[in-house]
Formats: sequence, structure tokens, C-alpha cells
Amino acid sequence: MKKRKALSGQTQGSLSALARQRLGAGLAAIALAGTAGILGVQSVKASWPPDLYAAVVENHHLAVRLLLWQSEDPLVLDEYGRSLLAYAPSGGVARLLIEAGVDVNQPEANGALPLHHAARHGRYGVAQALVEAGADIAARFGAGGTALHFAVWQGDPQVVTLLLEQGAVVEDPDGYGNTPIYLAQVQEHTHLYELLEQYR
Repeated sequence: MKKRKALSGQTQGSLSALARQRLGAGLAAIALAGTAGILGVQSVKASWPPDLYAAVVENHHLAVRLLLWQSEDPLVLDEYGRSLLAYAPSGGVARLLIEAGVDVNQPEANGALPLHHAARHGRYGVAQALVEAGADIAARFGAGGTALHFAVWQGDPQVVTLLLEQGAVVEDPDGYGNTPIYLAQVQEHTHLYELLEQYR
């Protein structure tokens, strides 16, 4: 019995160390086996670290954190000059990329910033993370549209409110002379039109 107790004590002590080793090995296996394959995502961007790209678009926080810790380069741009922030699906992933040094105001080839993408797709969490990190809300691209133009066109009241609270201008015309408040009217986004009226 005494021998058994001693053995049990050793097992308990070594189990906690073994558990830690297995946890580390398991996490490392994600990167070694290929996150893209595990998550079922194939990157078509030849210049991207494929595992990191897959983890980002699948909103896999743990994998993103692990791959960044293992020195996957988050600053690589794709063939359009976009950073990974343009593909971030959530505020959590966006913050991990920002903490890793990705520039929130990195313009792509056509001048679009990550904030334009967040506004266009209604990604409030991403937009919030970008704004908190100093994203330029007045930046233009394409026909001169700002993030507010795209948020209004998309119809997301959260993103629109966020941008308005940061000082976005409701009567700022794009290259065609269309203002955000005019777009709200054309798109028949009555709730947004009323919201924009409050910031005139």
C-alpha cells in the first residue's frame, strides 16, 4: 500500500507536467500539420503565410495567436496590396493583428484601407478595433468614398454610428457628388437617414 501511495503521488506530479507538455505539443501540431488543412481553407494568395491566412479568415483566435507567436509574418501583403486586416472577420482577430504590428492605415493598390473593408461588410467589431487603433475615418478610395459612404450603402447602423461618433461627415461628397446622407435616401435606409440627420 505504501509503495502504491508513493507511486500515485509521483503519477499525480508527473501528470500535471505531462498535461502541460501534451497541451504545448497539441498546439504546436496545429501549426506543423497546417492550419489551412485543418480548418478546410485554401489560400489563393501566393504571398500569404497560408496557415495564418486560414486562421484569420476562419476567425480562429487561438490559431492566430499561436502562429503569430511562432513568428508567422503578419505584415505580408497580397497581390492587391491588402494586409490581413482587410480579411479580419472579428474585432478579436483584428486586435491580434494590430498588436503584431499590422498597420491600420496600410493602403492597398487602389487606395482602400482596412476600415473601408470593415464598413463595406458590416464588421462592427473590426471597425471598432481599427478606429481605436487610429484608423483614418476620412480616407478615400476608388471614386472618393469614405468609410461612412460604404457603411451607409451596406446599411449597418452600428458601423454608421461608430463612424459618426468619431467625426465622420454626413455631407461629405464622393467623386460623384454623393454624400452619405444622400446614399441613405437613395437606398431607402430610413433608419440611417434619420440617424445621419442628427449629425448634420
